[in-house]
Amino acid sequence: MPFFYFSSYLFFPARKAVRLALLYLMALFLLALLGTFRGHFQAIHLNALAQFFGANLAYVGLLYLLVRMKEEYMEAQLDAYTDFLTGLRNRRYLEIVLERELFRLGRYGRPLSLILLDLDGFKAVNDAHGHDVGDRVLRALAQCLEAHVRQSDRAVRLGGEEFAVVLPETELPQALQLAERLRQEVGRLEVPPVQRLSASFGVAQAHPTDSPLSLLKRADEAMYRAKRKGKNRVEAAPK
Repeated sequence: MPFFYFSSYLFFPARKAVRLALLYLMALFLLALLGTFRGHFQAIHLNALAQFFGANLAYVGLLYLLVRMKEEYMEAQLDAYTDFLTGLRNRRYLEIVLERELFRLGRYGRPLSLILLDLDGFKAVNDAHGHDVGDRVLRALAQCLEAHVRQSDRAVRLGGEEFAVVLPETELPQALQLAERLRQEVGRLEVPPVQRLSASFGVAQAHPTDSPLSLLKRADEAMYRAKRKGKNRVEAAPK
């Protein structure tokens, strides 16, 4: 019996699993009740049946509580790594992913690139149109990034108007192509009453000796070089 309950929780969501377990238990109870009325069970068996059903109810309840605790823990972890405004992952998550991908680079030689981008003139947008419009711009940019990166890539909001895209298994030429495509897509965004949006991009390919901080710094320097050269452009960090 406990195996059935454990199996139901493995294959179904918690609430559905508990409903299935209760239906199964109810069916057994009705069969036992029918057997009692037909005289298949004597009075001496009723106490054992009551203990049986009580123990099984306890199994169902305990498993449900354990699964709910696990779900709540996972939801709390997800919240800790999510930017509440855009729904993208946040800087804390970025640091964890970079640590993991840099380990893969050092151990297996798998390439890794990083794109940083910063909206041009975002302060002027907030000043002219208010923070509500600014928030809509940030959400539109987040949706644009998610729509145009691969499933294996990770779009992140670092804070303010600065975003990042982690590109596993990607060398610098391919990362530059993606950054240019994203730059063009940002230019196509429409967020009334803002007339035109643009962003400056910095791209860096990781070295085996890089730390998350050094990789971020190199991409950041490339991004600010794009700002100094007139904005709305892509610049690469030296290899």
